[in-house]
Amino acid sequence: MTRDETLKLITKIKSYYPNWTPKVNAKDLLENWFDVLRKYEYDPVLSMLQRYIADDESGFAPSINKLIPKQNRYGYSERIYSHEDFVEMERAALAELGL
Repeated sequence: MTRDETLKLITKIKSYYPNWTPKVNAKDLLENWFDVLRKYEYDPVLSMLQRYIADDESGFAPSINKLIPKQNRYGYSERIYSHEDFVEMERAALAELGL
């Protein structure tokens, strides 16, 4: 995500949650959010914001961790395995066991 996209996201949050008043100045807010979100793509983060708005009943703006796509939290990246991947893993496990 770029700085401009981060600013766009923050602007959206401010428009959806007009009572949201972070306790830092605008420049620091942008830099802090960009620092966390720079490694993510804009569209999945925006999708998480839309999901948050649809599901949340608290009325409070989301914290930044609520916007990180779930498969990317904690450094975890989801991987879809193919049948061939499982065959190869089984072959490697059997070889390691000497079978």
